[in-house]
Amino acid sequence: MPKATLFVDWPQLGFDGAHSACNPYETILRPANVANLTLAWTYPTIDGYSPVVANGAVYVGDATGTLYSLNAANGTPLWTYQVPQDYCLATPAVANGIAYFGCSPENDYNGSNGIFALDAGTGALRWSVGEAGFGFSIVNGILYYAESLGGLTGRLTARNAATGGYLWGYQAGSYVTAPVVANGIVYFGATDKNVYALNATTGALIWQAQTIDTPYVGPAADGRVYVTAGGYPEEDLYAFNAATGALIWQKSGFSLAGGIAHGVLYATARGLYALNGSTGDVIWNFPLGGANLAVANGVVYTCDCGENLYALDANTGAKLWNYPADYYGSSPAVANGMLYIGTIKSGMLAFHVPGH
Repeated sequence: MPKATLFVDWPQLGFDGAHSACNPYETILRPANVANLTLAWTYPTIDGYSPVVANGAVYVGDATGTLYSLNAANGTPLWTYQVPQDYCLATPAVANGIAYFGCSPENDYNGSNGIFALDAGTGALRWSVGEAGFGFSIVNGILYYAESLGGLTGRLTARNAATGGYLWGYQAGSYVTAPVVANGIVYFGATDKNVYALNATTGALIWQAQTIDTPYVGPAADGRVYVTAGGYPEEDLYAFNAATGALIWQKSGFSLAGGIAHGVLYATARGLYALNGSTGDVIWNFPLGGANLAVANGVVYTCDCGENLYALDANTGAKLWNYPADYYGSSPAVANGMLYIGTIKSGMLAFHVPGH
C-alpha cells in the first residue's frame, strides 16, 4: 500500500491509486454540518477541470494549457506553468513533492503532446515526455497512465515517477481507459472488449476478462473490479473477482459513477444509485446527480448534468445540501474541511463551513 502521507489530502484522480473516490481521513465535513457549506473562494480557470489537493495547495489544469497551484484555504495563486498546447486532458496528480499533468492540442491529437512533472512547491520542471497521457495513478513511486490519444496508441504505460524513466507498456486495442492500481495489480479496459489485470511492477498479464461491449469507463477496485461497458442506454456494469477475473455479477442499464466506499458502489441510471458491491443490489437511489462524485465522512458529493452540486447522506441518499451552478466535466475533491470543484462558467470553486 502507498504511504498514508500521500492520502491525507486528495492528491490524485479518485483520491487514490484505486480511484475509490473516497477520502477516509476527512473529519470536519459531515452529515450534521454540510448544510452550512458556503462559497469560500473562486478562481477563473477555463472549462471545468477536476482539481486535486496536496500539502495546502489545490492543483488544477485548464483549456489554456496551464496548470495552476492555488492556496487551498483562500485561492491565492502560488504559481502557474504554461505549456505550448492549449488543451490539458489529464487531472493532475501530486506525490512526493512532484505535480504531474498531461496536455495535448485540442484539435490535433497527432501533434505535440506532453506529460509534465513539476516541483509541487515551485512549479519548476523536473522532467517531461512527449506522450498524451491521462488517468494518472501513482502508487509506490510508479506513475501509471493511459497513453491513448496521439494516434490512438491504446497503451497502458508505467514510468518511474521521480525520473520519468520508462518501466513498461502494455498494448491493448486502439484505446485504453484510465488505469486503477490496487494490491499490486493494475486494472484497465480496452476497445478490444476486454478488462485487463497486470502485475503492477512488471506489466505481466495476470488475467483478462471479456465484456459484451467496449469498456469506456475506467474501473474501480476493492477486492472486486467494477467496470462499465457500452453506452447509454445499453451499458452494462460488471463486477469481477480482482484476483482471478471471474465474473461475480452483471447489471444492465447502469454505469459506474466514479467510486467505491465501504463496500458501497456508486452508479448512474437516470439518477444516482448506491449498490451493494458484493451483489449489485440497490441500497438507495437519488433521482438527480450521477457521475463525477466524491465520498467523505458519511457524505456523497455529486453533480447532475451541469445543473447542481449536491451533498447526500451516504447511508440513506437524503439530500443534505445543494448549490446551483455549471459543474459538467469536473469531479469534486474533499479534503481538510473543504470541498473543491471545477466549473465551466464560474471557474474553480471552493466551499467550507464557516468557523472550521
